[in-house]
Amino acid sequence: MDNMKNWLSVMKLSSEYDRRARLAPALASFLPFLPLILALGGNLQEWGLVLGGTTGACALGAFVLANFASAMGNRLQEQLWPDWPFDAPTHVRLMPDNPDTSPQQRALWYTKVEQVTGLDLQTEVDRGDRAAIRATINDAVERLRNRFRHGDSQARHDEESIRYGSARNFAGMRPLWLSVSVLSCAGTWAAYRWADSNLVWPIVASLLPVPLFVIAYRVLPRFVRIRARYYCEVFFQLLEAE
Repeated sequence: MDNMKNWLSVMKLSSEYDRRARLAPALASFLPFLPLILALGGNLQEWGLVLGGTTGACALGAFVLANFASAMGNRLQEQLWPDWPFDAPTHVRLMPDNPDTSPQQRALWYTKVEQVTGLDLQTEVDRGDRAAIRATINDAVERLRNRFRHGDSQARHDEESIRYGSARNFAGMRPLWLSVSVLSCAGTWAAYRWADSNLVWPIVASLLPVPLFVIAYRVLPRFVRIRARYYCEVFFQLLEAE
């Protein structure tokens, strides 16, 4: 166990965000393989030894999977918010033309942002340079996030950041875990046909793809947006508490 922790530290997977928001969604993407594994026989510990190999190989695989999940999550994020980061919920709430934020609330936030970061958003808004407004809001959000990550509000900020990152990365891994479910279905029927496995496994594997596709393309994108909105709410609560 200590060796595994050391490897994860070397591979930059020792933080809670790395484990919960990157590695966990990547590993969860292989859960549809369970019917096939059970159909082929052997327990999960034996299959873990086969797939994991040595501690170093297992840690290297975890590193690759975690970074792949992060890359796929970023890809999905760009699909949901094409003008990222400027159309991210935190940025949009500060935009002067956002109809969902009242002018009074926006003025209060601008004042608070200037107090905390030294960046005067109201001055840029009064100047009316769209590019400068966007850049200043982005700088302000980045400074505030860095402050929240290392200040007294770190625990609350990090927890909401992990929840969003986990949802985003798991949704981003849709192509993998949907492909895994289809392969598992085909493999369990092959095992039933040629390896005399129990019929229950191909039946279970055959029932998985349809609900997984519904979850992948009807449920998860909206859930990611909801998690982003929750993060945004916490972000501004922490700003007001400064």
